[in-house]
Amino acid sequence: MATASFSETYNLFGFQEMLAIIKECILKLGAPKIDTFSLEKGAILEISRKDVSMRITLREEKIGKEGIVPLRGQPKVRIEIAASSDNGEILANSIEEFKHCLFIRAARGGG
Repeated sequence: MATASFSETYNLFGFQEMLAIIKECILKLGAPKIDTFSLEKGAILEISRKDVSMRITLREEKIGKEGIVPLRGQPKVRIEIAASSDNGEILANSIEEFKHCLFIRAARGGG
């Protein structure tokens, strides 16, 4: 069993915006079903298709002291993804496809 994980933070995106982007990317991967579990300021999404399983955790936070002064207090969403597959090549391709989808959709402002 091959596993992979990564995390990214998207500044100036709220939780609902990123949730919509992630759901769109999940559907693009061909996952037939998304199980969603609510958290206080976020959610956990679990998907699986015959060759890959993913667990995606989203948490909305505020940009703090680490950010540029005009951005402080603005929303940011941290995404953590853990995935597994019996095939390492399929897993790597699925992760790259998902990351690419997130990047493109976020660069478009969610559209």
